[in-house]
Amino acid sequence: MIYRTHVINGIFDFSNIITTKGSWSSFPKVLQDTLHLYKPIDDFKLLHLLRDIGLARITNKIFENPLEYREDLQKFLGQYNDKYGSKQGTTPIRYCLPCIKDYIKKFGYSFINVTWSRNSLCPTHETDLHIAEVTNRREAIDALNCIVRGVHPKAYKKPSYRSDYFHDFREYYHVKSCEYIAPCLDDELKEFIIANWKSFPRDLIDKNYSSESYLTQPYMMTKIYESAKNSKYKQFTHFWNNFAEIKYIDSGVINRKAITEKHIKAPKQIAKIVST
Repeated sequence: MIYRTHVINGIFDFSNIITTKGSWSSFPKVLQDTLHLYKPIDDFKLLHLLRDIGLARITNKIFENPLEYREDLQKFLGQYNDKYGSKQGTTPIRYCLPCIKDYIKKFGYSFINVTWSRNSLCPTHETDLHIAEVTNRREAIDALNCIVRGVHPKAYKKPSYRSDYFHDFREYYHVKSCEYIAPCLDDELKEFIIANWKSFPRDLIDKNYSSESYLTQPYMMTKIYESAKNSKYKQFTHFWNNFAEIKYIDSGVINRKAITEKHIKAPKQIAKIVST
Protein backbone atom coordinates (compact mmCIF):
# COMPACT_ATOMS: atom_id res chain seq x y z
CA MET A 1 0.00 0.00 0.00
CA ILE A 2 2.73 2.51 0.94
CA TYR A 3 4.83 1.62 -2.11
CA ARG A 4 1.89 2.17 -4.47
CA THR A 5 0.94 5.43 -2.68
CA HIS A 6 4.49 6.72 -3.22
CA VAL A 7 4.54 5.75 -6.90
CA ILE A 8 1.14 7.28 -7.68
CA ASN A 9 2.02 10.55 -5.95
CA GLY A 10 5.55 10.88 -7.34
CA ILE A 11 7.31 10.31 -4.00
CA PHE A 12 10.81 8.91 -4.41
CA ASP A 13 11.77 8.50 -0.75
CA PHE A 14 11.29 4.79 0.08
CA SER A 15 13.43 4.79 3.24
CA ASN A 16 10.37 4.09 5.38
CA ILE A 17 9.65 0.76 3.67
CA ILE A 18 12.94 -0.41 2.11
CA THR A 19 16.13 -0.83 4.13
CA THR A 20 19.58 0.33 3.01
CA LYS A 21 20.34 -3.29 2.04
CA GLY A 22 17.34 -3.50 -0.27
CA SER A 23 14.89 -5.57 1.80
CA TRP A 24 11.39 -4.77 2.99
CA SER A 25 11.41 -3.22 6.46
CA SER A 26 9.64 -5.46 8.95
CA PHE A 27 7.58 -2.51 10.24
CA PRO A 28 6.86 0.02 7.47
CA LYS A 29 5.93 3.54 8.51
CA VAL A 30 4.32 6.56 6.94
CA LEU A 31 6.65 9.49 6.22
CA GLN A 32 5.58 12.53 8.21
CA ASP A 33 5.25 14.80 5.18
CA THR A 34 3.00 12.23 3.45
CA LEU A 35 0.54 11.74 6.32
CA HIS A 36 -2.07 13.85 4.50
CA LEU A 37 -2.24 11.18 1.79
CA TYR A 38 -3.61 8.68 4.31
CA LYS A 39 -6.15 10.91 6.07
CA PRO A 40 -8.90 10.06 3.54
CA ILE A 41 -8.44 6.39 4.49
CA ASP A 42 -10.47 5.24 7.46
CA ASP A 43 -8.38 4.30 10.54
CA PHE A 44 -10.36 1.07 10.71
CA LYS A 45 -9.22 0.11 7.19
CA LEU A 46 -5.61 0.97 8.05
CA LEU A 47 -5.84 -1.25 11.13
CA HIS A 48 -7.13 -4.13 9.00
CA LEU A 49 -4.30 -3.65 6.52
CA LEU A 50 -1.75 -3.80 9.35
CA ARG A 51 -3.36 -6.97 10.65
CA ASP A 52 -3.27 -8.39 7.11
CA ILE A 53 0.53 -8.37 7.29
CA GLY A 54 0.75 -9.31 10.96
CA LEU A 55 1.85 -5.92 12.30
CA ALA A 56 -1.09 -4.93 14.48
CA ARG A 57 -1.95 -6.87 17.59
CA ILE A 58 -5.27 -8.64 17.96
CA THR A 59 -6.91 -8.68 21.36
CA ASN A 60 -9.62 -11.33 21.33
CA LYS A 61 -9.79 -12.30 24.99
CA ILE A 62 -12.28 -10.61 27.29
CA PHE A 63 -9.74 -9.74 30.01
CA GLU A 64 -7.09 -8.26 27.69
CA ASN A 65 -6.58 -4.56 27.07
CA PRO A 66 -8.67 -3.94 23.91
CA LEU A 67 -6.59 -0.92 22.88
CA GLU A 68 -3.12 -2.50 22.60
CA TYR A 69 -3.26 -2.34 18.81
CA ARG A 70 -3.49 1.47 19.00
CA GLU A 71 0.24 1.64 19.72
CA ASP A 72 0.91 -0.32 16.50
CA LEU A 73 -1.34 2.04 14.54
CA GLN A 74 0.47 5.04 16.03
CA LYS A 75 3.85 3.58 15.04
CA PHE A 76 2.68 3.04 11.48
CA LEU A 77 1.43 6.63 11.25
CA GLY A 78 4.57 8.04 12.89
CA GLN A 79 2.61 9.25 15.92
CA TYR A 80 4.36 7.12 18.54
CA ASN A 81 7.59 8.10 20.28
CA ASP A 82 9.45 4.86 20.92
CA LYS A 83 12.32 6.09 23.10
CA TYR A 84 13.80 2.59 23.33
CA GLY A 85 13.63 1.97 19.60
CA SER A 86 12.03 -1.05 17.97
CA LYS A 87 13.70 -4.09 16.54
CA GLN A 88 13.78 -3.88 12.76
CA GLY A 89 13.95 -7.19 10.95
CA THR A 90 13.79 -7.47 7.19
CA THR A 91 12.24 -9.67 4.53
CA PRO A 92 13.41 -10.06 0.91
CA ILE A 93 11.34 -8.73 -1.99
CA ARG A 94 9.39 -11.77 -3.18
CA TYR A 95 6.94 -11.81 -6.05
CA CYS A 96 4.88 -13.99 -8.37
CA LEU A 97 5.13 -12.77 -11.97
CA PRO A 98 1.99 -14.65 -13.17
CA CYS A 99 0.02 -12.92 -10.37
CA ILE A 100 1.39 -9.52 -11.40
CA LYS A 101 0.36 -10.14 -15.00
CA ASP A 102 -3.10 -11.29 -13.84
CA TYR A 103 -3.52 -8.10 -11.78
CA ILE A 104 -2.56 -5.92 -14.75
CA LYS A 105 -5.00 -7.78 -17.00
CA LYS A 106 -7.83 -7.63 -14.47
CA PHE A 107 -7.36 -4.20 -12.86
CA GLY A 108 -5.15 -2.34 -15.31
CA TYR A 109 -2.38 -2.03 -12.74
CA SER A 110 -0.42 -4.29 -10.40
CA PHE A 111 0.32 -4.35 -6.70
CA ILE A 112 2.43 -6.26 -4.21
CA ASN A 113 0.45 -9.01 -2.50
CA VAL A 114 0.62 -8.78 1.30
CA THR A 115 1.19 -12.52 1.67
CA TRP A 116 4.38 -12.66 -0.43
CA SER A 117 6.68 -11.32 2.28
CA ARG A 118 5.75 -14.19 4.61
CA ASN A 119 5.87 -17.13 2.22
CA SER A 120 8.02 -18.91 -0.35
CA LEU A 121 5.26 -20.12 -2.68
CA CYS A 122 2.21 -18.72 -4.43
CA PRO A 123 -0.96 -20.64 -3.50
CA THR A 124 -2.78 -19.34 -6.60
CA HIS A 125 -0.32 -20.73 -9.15
CA GLU A 126 1.30 -23.32 -6.84
CA THR A 127 4.75 -22.12 -7.85
CA ASP A 128 7.80 -20.80 -6.01
CA LEU A 129 7.89 -17.06 -5.46
CA HIS A 130 10.88 -15.36 -7.04
CA ILE A 131 13.24 -13.20 -4.99
CA ALA A 132 14.80 -9.98 -6.30
CA GLU A 133 18.57 -10.23 -5.85
CA VAL A 134 19.52 -6.75 -4.67
CA THR A 135 22.11 -5.34 -2.28
CA ASN A 136 20.89 -1.79 -1.70
CA ARG A 137 17.80 0.43 -1.77
CA ARG A 138 18.45 1.81 -5.26
CA GLU A 139 18.63 -1.68 -6.73
CA ALA A 140 15.47 -2.66 -4.84
CA ILE A 141 13.53 0.30 -6.29
CA ASP A 142 14.73 -0.54 -9.80
CA ALA A 143 13.70 -4.17 -9.27
CA LEU A 144 10.23 -3.16 -8.05
CA ASN A 145 9.79 -0.91 -11.09
CA CYS A 146 10.35 -4.01 -13.25
CA ILE A 147 8.19 -6.31 -11.15
CA VAL A 148 5.10 -4.06 -11.18
CA ARG A 149 5.35 -3.93 -15.00
CA GLY A 150 5.24 -7.72 -15.13
CA VAL A 151 8.94 -8.13 -15.95
CA HIS A 152 11.65 -9.93 -14.03
CA PRO A 153 14.34 -7.60 -12.65
CA LYS A 154 17.95 -7.93 -13.84
CA ALA A 155 18.81 -10.37 -11.07
CA TYR A 156 16.35 -12.77 -9.45
CA LYS A 157 16.26 -16.26 -8.02
CA LYS A 158 14.00 -18.87 -6.51
CA PRO A 159 14.12 -19.45 -2.75
CA SER A 160 16.78 -21.88 -1.55
CA TYR A 161 14.22 -23.44 0.77
CA ARG A 162 10.55 -23.93 -0.03
CA SER A 163 7.89 -24.34 2.61
CA ASP A 164 4.60 -25.86 1.55
CA TYR A 165 2.93 -24.19 4.51
CA PHE A 166 1.21 -20.98 3.40
CA HIS A 167 0.84 -18.32 6.10
CA ASP A 168 -1.88 -15.69 5.81
CA PHE A 169 -2.50 -13.38 8.76
CA ARG A 170 -5.90 -12.51 7.34
CA GLU A 171 -7.10 -15.94 8.46
CA TYR A 172 -6.54 -14.95 12.09
CA TYR A 173 -7.84 -11.44 12.58
CA HIS A 174 -11.31 -12.07 11.16
CA VAL A 175 -12.42 -13.36 14.53
CA LYS A 176 -15.72 -12.97 16.30
CA SER A 177 -16.03 -9.61 18.00
CA CYS A 178 -15.11 -9.74 21.65
CA GLU A 179 -16.47 -8.00 24.72
CA TYR A 180 -13.76 -6.55 26.96
CA ILE A 181 -14.09 -6.56 30.73
CA ALA A 182 -12.18 -3.88 32.65
CA PRO A 183 -10.03 -4.82 35.70
CA CYS A 184 -12.50 -3.17 38.10
CA LEU A 185 -15.31 -5.46 36.89
CA ASP A 186 -12.87 -8.38 36.69
CA ASP A 187 -12.43 -8.18 40.48
CA GLU A 188 -16.17 -8.02 41.04
CA LEU A 189 -16.72 -11.04 38.79
CA LYS A 190 -14.13 -13.03 40.76
CA GLU A 191 -15.94 -12.22 44.01
CA PHE A 192 -19.23 -13.27 42.45
CA ILE A 193 -17.81 -16.61 41.30
CA ILE A 194 -16.20 -17.34 44.68
CA ALA A 195 -19.43 -16.53 46.52
CA ASN A 196 -21.80 -18.41 44.21
CA TRP A 197 -19.98 -21.21 42.38
CA LYS A 198 -21.41 -23.97 44.55
CA SER A 199 -24.91 -22.99 43.44
CA PHE A 200 -24.05 -22.71 39.73
CA PRO A 201 -26.18 -24.87 37.41
CA ARG A 202 -24.46 -28.04 36.17
CA ASP A 203 -24.14 -26.72 32.64
CA LEU A 204 -21.90 -23.89 33.88
CA ILE A 205 -19.22 -25.93 35.63
CA ASP A 206 -18.39 -29.46 36.74
CA LYS A 207 -18.37 -29.11 40.53
CA ASN A 208 -16.46 -32.37 40.93
CA TYR A 209 -13.38 -30.78 39.39
CA SER A 210 -13.70 -27.22 40.65
CA SER A 211 -12.05 -25.02 43.25
CA GLU A 212 -11.99 -21.26 43.83
CA SER A 213 -8.44 -20.90 42.47
CA TYR A 214 -9.30 -22.93 39.37
CA LEU A 215 -12.54 -21.07 38.65
CA THR A 216 -10.89 -17.64 38.88
CA GLN A 217 -8.31 -18.41 36.19
CA PRO A 218 -8.91 -16.13 33.14
CA TYR A 219 -9.88 -18.96 30.76
CA MET A 220 -12.37 -20.42 33.27
CA MET A 221 -13.83 -16.99 34.07
CA THR A 222 -14.28 -16.48 30.34
CA LYS A 223 -16.08 -19.81 30.03
CA ILE A 224 -18.32 -19.08 33.04
CA TYR A 225 -19.12 -15.57 31.82
CA GLU A 226 -20.02 -16.67 28.29
CA SER A 227 -22.16 -19.54 29.56
CA ALA A 228 -23.84 -17.53 32.32
CA LYS A 229 -24.81 -14.54 30.14
CA ASN A 230 -26.62 -16.91 27.74
CA SER A 231 -28.37 -18.85 30.52
CA LYS A 232 -31.31 -18.07 32.77
CA TYR A 233 -29.19 -18.18 35.92
CA LYS A 234 -30.94 -15.50 38.02
CA GLN A 235 -28.03 -14.74 40.36
CA PHE A 236 -25.78 -13.86 37.43
CA THR A 237 -28.47 -11.77 35.73
CA HIS A 238 -28.99 -9.82 38.95
CA PHE A 239 -25.22 -9.38 39.41
CA TRP A 240 -24.69 -8.23 35.81
CA ASN A 241 -27.58 -5.75 35.86
CA ASN A 242 -26.19 -4.14 39.01
CA PHE A 243 -22.43 -4.28 38.46
CA ALA A 244 -21.85 -4.03 34.70
CA GLU A 245 -21.80 -0.77 32.79
CA ILE A 246 -21.12 -0.51 29.06
CA LYS A 247 -18.77 2.19 27.81
CA TYR A 248 -17.68 2.89 24.23
CA ILE A 249 -14.12 4.11 23.70
CA ASP A 250 -13.03 5.93 20.53
CA SER A 251 -9.53 4.72 19.63
CA GLY A 252 -8.68 5.95 16.14
CA VAL A 253 -5.42 7.85 15.55
CA ILE A 254 -6.14 10.10 12.56
CA ASN A 255 -9.86 10.20 13.36
CA ARG A 256 -10.58 9.01 16.90
CA LYS A 257 -14.18 8.13 16.08
CA ALA A 258 -13.17 5.86 13.19
CA ILE A 259 -12.58 2.94 15.59
CA THR A 260 -14.78 2.28 18.62
CA GLU A 261 -14.35 -0.46 21.21
CA LYS A 262 -17.02 -1.79 23.56
CA HIS A 263 -15.73 -1.82 27.13
CA ILE A 264 -17.63 -3.33 30.06
CA LYS A 265 -16.72 -1.86 33.43
CA ALA A 266 -18.05 -1.48 36.94
CA PRO A 267 -20.10 1.66 37.66
CA LYS A 268 -17.98 4.61 38.88
CA GLN A 269 -18.87 4.31 42.54
CA ILE A 270 -18.04 0.58 42.61
CA ALA A 271 -14.86 1.02 40.57
CA LYS A 272 -13.67 3.64 43.04
CA ILE A 273 -14.20 1.25 45.97
CA VAL A 274 -12.37 -1.56 44.17
CA SER A 275 -9.38 0.66 43.27
CA THR A 276 -8.96 1.83 46.87
